[in-house]
Amino acid sequence: MSRLTHTREAAAAWWLQTWLAIDQLANAFILGLLAIVMALATAAKQEVAYCDETLSAHCWRAYERGRPWGRLFMPMLDGAFSLWQRDEQGNRVRNHCERAFQSEKARRHLPRAYSETRGEDINGR
Repeated sequence: MSRLTHTREAAAAWWLQTWLAIDQLANAFILGLLAIVMALATAAKQEVAYCDETLSAHCWRAYERGRPWGRLFMPMLDGAFSLWQRDEQGNRVRNHCERAFQSEKARRHLPRAYSETRGEDINGR
């Protein structure tokens, strides 16, 4: 492989990991803070915002539990991602949030060094 090929692969991996980190931080910080505010306002139990969960996966979880914000944002995220995300056959992905949730459950985002029993990681390794 050429230097250019290695550089492209390294850059693609860096972008993916960086965006995942931003996504997970936004989920933990924004939705975690929102849960605190909503608990204060309503005195009701709120969704947990996990630090290793993407906004998309959290939206699916909230949608499945019938939470109003999940019902609002899950279709919006699915619609936005369907504009550019494709499946293996080249078809538009219409269920991005559900796929993100299933990927979290299968721990596909983890590097191989962290689990020998998990499925393929998001980079296809």
